[in-house]
Amino acid sequence: MTRCNNTSLLESLVSNPRSPKPLAAFLSRLVAEREERDRINLFYCDGIRFVHHAATSRHVRPKLFVYAPELSRRHPGVQSTMDRIRERHPTVPLFPLPAEMLSRLSQSPEPQGIGAVVEQTWTPLYRLPPDAGLCYVALDTVQNPGNFGTILRTLEAVGGAGLICLPASEPDAPPVDPFAPGVVRAGMGSTFGLRFARTGGAEWQSWREKHGVRLIGTSPHTGEDFRSVRYGERVVLWMGGERKGLTDEQMAQCDHLVRIPMAPTATADSLNLAMATSILLYELFTQRSPTPGYPLGAPPSFR
Repeated sequence: MTRCNNTSLLESLVSNPRSPKPLAAFLSRLVAEREERDRINLFYCDGIRFVHHAATSRHVRPKLFVYAPELSRRHPGVQSTMDRIRERHPTVPLFPLPAEMLSRLSQSPEPQGIGAVVEQTWTPLYRLPPDAGLCYVALDTVQNPGNFGTILRTLEAVGGAGLICLPASEPDAPPVDPFAPGVVRAGMGSTFGLRFARTGGAEWQSWREKHGVRLIGTSPHTGEDFRSVRYGERVVLWMGGERKGLTDEQMAQCDHLVRIPMAPTATADSLNLAMATSILLYELFTQRSPTPGYPLGAPPSFR
């Protein structure tokens, strides 16, 4: 996996402003193909909100900004965002693209004419502070971008420290990809405020044992009512896949299993993954913040 040449690649693509097609083709691949995002360790986002986060967050590294003059003039927030980009990132290219090209890249039905290419930020597992923030969430299979983005949005909202991406448990399921465009958009900017780590196997087990991290799994049929558990600190919530939940092998690795009760009259046999994760996260949040206010403070620096 090549992760060191993205700067020179982007410089070559923006070297000729009169020839935007190579850059547009590259951005199209970045939007559409996880393999391309992983190969060069970049992702693309568009819209004023997301580009503002890319330009102002301490925790990410923007590599390129693009804009369509015809579109950006329709949105007053674009010009102030571009001014912020020039102020904070004077050496990062700000490249014009035709409106038609930029619109094809957008995840929004109403493109705002501005986008950013950002370096993916992955933290090695051994550098994850086990007691940072409220907790971590671990995922191995999420196929719905809306579900994934909602989980990230809720995790950041309660002061969660980050996401741990594990190998897929379902056959033929793609790897967990928090930097997919649909996930980034559904997360409403949370991507720029969380840590992300990839791990599995012996490293995953060793990290938990070394730091005394408690692994909380979910099951609709076994385990304690989630409201009766005192979660404490150094917690990872392991949420299963959307279709089958945690496997028996995964549940055996957990320190505790919890369930979310449902009314006897309920016709559905389980909750949506994002909803279940949100309920558990807010239970942890309530236990750690029993009085109004938020005493946990901001997560420490990623570096």
